[in-house]
Amino acid sequence: MGYELFATRREDVLEHGSEIAVEEWLSLVESDPELELVPDMGPYFARFLGPCKYGEGNGWFDWSDGNVFTKYPDEPLLSKLLQIARNLGGRVAGEENETYTDSSFISGVEMSSPRAAPRFGFIERLRSLFSFLDTYDEAVLPFEEGDRVADSWGHKGTVKKIDRRAEHGLGRISVIYDDGREAVEAVVAHGFRPVD
Repeated sequence: MGYELFATRREDVLEHGSEIAVEEWLSLVESDPELELVPDMGPYFARFLGPCKYGEGNGWFDWSDGNVFTKYPDEPLLSKLLQIARNLGGRVAGEENETYTDSSFISGVEMSSPRAAPRFGFIERLRSLFSFLDTYDEAVLPFEEGDRVADSWGHKGTVKKIDRRAEHGLGRISVIYDDGREAVEAVVAHGFRPVD
């Protein structure tokens, strides 16, 4: 099972097609008392105010490229993602396009995989932000623009742009994958590694 789960309307979650419009996502967040926008984490980033394994109020969802997603969900986060998908007329799919209809299978099970190391959670990102603000220009990345990298799942791409001052000091790394998809991750918690 993949780490990243999506609320999507697409037949294949990684292909283009029926998209959830950003306006639909923002409207849903505004009307849902369990969701709260956190603009410092990105314009579409919403905190889940209910309980989860990261602590109450520390679960999250974000919108990107026509899908709503979260990473490493526990049962409450997956239940909320299923509700979000229903409200937006979609389904919940994993990275390999598998469909999820129930969150009970995850009860008591950690979403982990030997093929990937977990990325930082919400609280770890905030801690990194505050410790990183004074030194972001000096932080050494093991790659630079134009270099080849792989993500935690082994997907390879090329670093398009690195902006260390973006996202209120978190920084932004844009990568174009070999299959044409683009990923944008924070400098402080990117998960990319250089490859030949």
